Amino acid sequence: MAMYKVTYSGLDEKCSDRYMARERSSMHFAASRGQLMVLHSLIREKAPVNARTSMGYTPLHDACWTNHPYCANHLIRAGAEINAMSTDGNTPLALASSVGSKDCVKLLLDLGANVNVEDDSCSSPVHAVAVAGRTECLELLLAADGSLDSTNPYYGTPLHAACGGPSVECASLLISSGADVRSVRRRDLQTPLHVAAEVNSEGLVQLLVCNGADIHARDKQGRKPVDLAPGDSTTHDLLKTFMTNPESLTSLCRNQIRASLGRTVRESHIKQLEIPRPLQEYIMYTEKVPLDGSL
Repeated sequence: MAMYKVTYSGLDEKCSDRYMARERSSMHFAASRGQLMVLHSLIREKAPVNARTSMGYTPLHDACWTNHPYCANHLIRAGAEINAMSTDGNTPLALASSVGSKDCVKLLLDLGANVNVEDDSCSSPVHAVAVAGRTECLELLLAADGSLDSTNPYYGTPLHAACGGPSVECASLLISSGADVRSVRRRDLQTPLHVAAEVNSEGLVQLLVCNGADIHARDKQGRKPVDLAPGDSTTHDLLKTFMTNPESLTSLCRNQIRASLGRTVRESHIKQLEIPRPLQEYIMYTEKVPLDGSL
């Protein structure tokens, strides 16, 4: 679905050379190409480190988008605004996360970049990384207290974003970290399961339902997830099977235990319980779930 694509028009290959030259400074070009010595010379000559394009992208955005951590570090040390936000709501951390630049993500977090955004009209870095399916970067953001419940008018929660990606791996990580599988997106009242059904992801549907998603939830137009899945797909058949069969004892037990422990309980707390490792994985939703939902 095109609506879930994260783009950065400042580096769009479709832009003409004239447009690019007008929009971006020498600092932008050096940062995007990883030209550290050129960048150093420009900074020494007092070139503005926070120069912006018409969309509000800075050289630091460029360095993070193109995975050049040394340039990013040099810019920040020279005064680059670490939390600079473009007019379309992207921060350097969001861009670094969306392209899977672990080194840039680590650098930005270590130097104090905001992992969450105050303006809920913008996508948080957690949203950006969930959309792009960058599991390793998502782990870094969650370890830095990235919000599981932040909402965006467009995406919904990060779990909605991961399902729209679609990324089973990111969705699984979000759920195991405590994301609410029954969260409702304000603009259309859709749950993550609605989104997974619409993008025709059998794996996501299996994951969500086995972890407590409501197969009977209705969106703003009264549609259930099964109504959004292509009629001739295995995803549609799977949802029909779930709707016509009682929830498995496995799912009922797991969700009751999880509810008792608290949705956002940390893995470190689970590991302190004197129970076998397979049961710890079962509670944290990290065991391999067979397609029939049994253990």
